[in-house]
Amino acid sequence: ATFSPEEIATHIRMSVALDPRHRVQVRITPARDGIGHFDIVIVAFDYPSEFSIFCGLISAFGLDIRAGNVYSFGKSEAGISARKIVDVFSVGVRAGEVFDESRQGQFEEQLQSLAQLLATGGTDQARERLNRFLTEQIEKMNEPLSGLVHPIQIRFDNDASTEWTVMEAHSEDAYALLYAISNALALQGIYIHGVKIH
Repeated sequence: ATFSPEEIATHIRMSVALDPRHRVQVRITPARDGIGHFDIVIVAFDYPSEFSIFCGLISAFGLDIRAGNVYSFGKSEAGISARKIVDVFSVGVRAGEVFDESRQGQFEEQLQSLAQLLATGGTDQARERLNRFLTEQIEKMNEPLSGLVHPIQIRFDNDASTEWTVMEAHSEDAYALLYAISNALALQGIYIHGVKIH
């Protein structure tokens, strides 16, 4: 119910195009709500820590995640995961940044490269590479990072779903906040099945 039939058809077409050489399919389009805003659709095979890695890469490219819907689907059988993810982000370009065709191409290349590392068990290498990107972005921003200024309110609910624990996190936005939260969960071995970002 979150997506239109046309959007769902696009997600399915992107999903069918996945293979061992193309572990990620990306679609970047200018958003209807103004210049400097983009909709990014990422369809990929599902790997541990993937959501946090993707959120971190979006921040490293000078983009703010404004909203999003993320979900996984498929089954794991005989130890082989056939699960896939659909991550839909609405992003804004940070002041002083550019997200033109060249940068979009670089973003897609890095997504493919990081997904390949995740697929081959290189989660630590993917994190190290991403942390380098984030460090470069922070240095480029040339502004002091004071850490989290506003507290994060977190609530867990085990009754809302029979299969999953529902976690709600509320805070004022900060640079790479979603990456920080999702990475903390990933480092604890917690699997993220679906996300709604407002």
